[in-house]
Amino acid sequence: MAKTAATRNRPKSANVSKTAIDQLGSMLQDLSEKPKAEMSLREAIDELRGPIQSAMAKGYNYEDIVKILAEEGIPTTVTTVKRYISLGNPPRRKSSGKTRAKRSRTASVEAEVTEAPAEFTPPPTAPPLTKGRLGGV
Repeated sequence: MAKTAATRNRPKSANVSKTAIDQLGSMLQDLSEKPKAEMSLREAIDELRGPIQSAMAKGYNYEDIVKILAEEGIPTTVTTVKRYISLGNPPRRKSSGKTRAKRSRTASVEAEVTEAPAEFTPPPTAPPLTKGRLGGV
């Protein structure tokens, strides 16, 4: 049976000292964060969120931003930039009259429940079954 290049170049099993493992473990944990050489488009826009919002505050619109990004080697679309910028912002809670109306409606239902009569009269019971077609003999 012929050996492949992968099996020929693989090192033989070796023993490793506990000291070497401990030192290597400490060294790996102490490594600083390695900067990314490349990012996804989403990561890039997320990284540029502040500067994009700053440019927009100065009067630039999404079309202008997309054009600038493309000139700098980041091809994208207005829709993508809008989506990624909005994904990083927490959703805003809009206060409207609907919430207040809902609360007041709930309060009126609770008032009706508390104003119900204290005594409860159960409905009359059904008459006892008599002999007949369904009753048997």
